[in-house]
Amino acid sequence: MKTLLSIVLALFISSTLFAQNSKNSKTPAPGPKDQSVYVKPIDRNSLVKKDSLYYYKKGDSLFSGKCAEFWPNNFVKVMYNYKSGKLNGSVTYFDEKGNVGRRESYKEGKPFGVWTATIR
Repeated sequence: MKTLLSIVLALFISSTLFAQNSKNSKTPAPGPKDQSVYVKPIDRNSLVKKDSLYYYKKGDSLFSGKCAEFWPNNFVKVMYNYKSGKLNGSVTYFDEKGNVGRRESYKEGKPFGVWTATIR
């Protein structure tokens, strides 16, 4: 009987100590707020434009993903989002200090939604 009680008590303590955070937990899990992994965008100079579509320089594959242009200080100048070779999603322009200057939205290569600009 003592052995059974010891096992139950050990299981209860270990489940309490090693419990994972649930989505409803008030204590956030460690790490970035959105739990995403940062992937550095590729340089836009590594793409080539043919017939209004963007391709990888090597090969005939249409580009999908994020790419960027950079300032001389290696800060992002413009961040683009592409899907199947066309602008799709947001295009964000930054100043030399990394502050957002302008945001544009595209859907299948065409202007879409609200565009914003910051006046300094």
